[in-house]
Amino acid sequence: MAGHSRYHVEDHKSGGEDELKLHELGAPTSPVDLNSQRLTNVGTPTAGTDAPNKDYIDSKVQGLDWQNSVLDKDLATPPGTPSEGDRYIVATDGTDDWAGHDGDIAEWNGASWDFTSPNTGFACMVEDETKNYVYNGSAWVTFGSTVDHGNLTGLGDDDHAQYVRADGTRAFTGDQAMGGNKLTGLGAPTGAGDAARKDEVDTCEKTAQKGAANGYMGLDGAQRGSQSPKLHGPDHKSGGSDAIKLNEFAAPDGAVSFNAQQAKGLAAPTEAGDAARKDEVDACEKTAQKGAASGYPSLDSNQKVVQPIKQVQVVSGAAEPAVAAGEVTIWVDTSLTKYWLIYGTDGTVGGNKKVELA
Repeated sequence: MAGHSRYHVEDHKSGGEDELKLHELGAPTSPVDLNSQRLTNVGTPTAGTDAPNKDYIDSKVQGLDWQNSVLDKDLATPPGTPSEGDRYIVATDGTDDWAGHDGDIAEWNGASWDFTSPNTGFACMVEDETKNYVYNGSAWVTFGSTVDHGNLTGLGDDDHAQYVRADGTRAFTGDQAMGGNKLTGLGAPTGAGDAARKDEVDTCEKTAQKGAANGYMGLDGAQRGSQSPKLHGPDHKSGGSDAIKLNEFAAPDGAVSFNAQQAKGLAAPTEAGDAARKDEVDACEKTAQKGAASGYPSLDSNQKVVQPIKQVQVVSGAAEPAVAAGEVTIWVDTSLTKYWLIYGTDGTVGGNKKVELA
């Protein structure tokens, strides 16, 4: 257009007095560079050499069956003067020649209407809306809705083990990190492994106090302590009107911390699990060795070992070591954070004679 004025060029642009449409230009003889621009509003391709649009490509991924476009999908009555080849999707409650063909594709052959009943996956463009529709088995829906998660097929198949089932029938197989978020709306726990709710933990007032009838402190209707330890706790202390003795509590289910305080006034131990007294441990020179009758070196009248033992070894670990016959080992039990004095009788764990060091 080298010989034309600037104003003449403007006449041929979109909106000009003599605008030229793209299809009115000559066919290109070399590749056309779109300079990273898009071709928009591209129609559905029908020939193998047509450019496909995004909906067409997406439909192939979805496995759709494309049909020729229709003019309209909202007519229930046939048009008065159709042209040969005109196609429509019959709306609900079709009348006249379209009666009984709701949802079918009607095509005028020049003398009468031919009907095609859609199968699931039929797809076509509705020209008056410039939208693509897909038949989902019961109705024509816009193509975009078919790729919505709710319209996907196979969602009821139980073949995706990586998904958690909403009905709770698939358990987690590993720890779940909440990322600092809360679990809200919890039901009241009934099993030992159920998550506790804040209101229930708060009502226990962090005491888990034991009571009379069932071994725990009674709770009122609001699940609060019916007898507040803060109000009459002094009554239960030593010298109080209702003093509780240590032996009246249920046996603990875990380690009891004395917070670096002493346990005083202990009676002489008689059972293997009894706490040792300092005078007895000191008398045995930190060995707590028993007499010859029980498999330990005998002691003289001053509680001294008659037959000296070998050097004492210190072993740390969660498992009790097997101590050789006649040898003494101090075992640091890392699983319970306890210290044991062990005398070996036959080199096996079963033959160990041990006492806990206070």
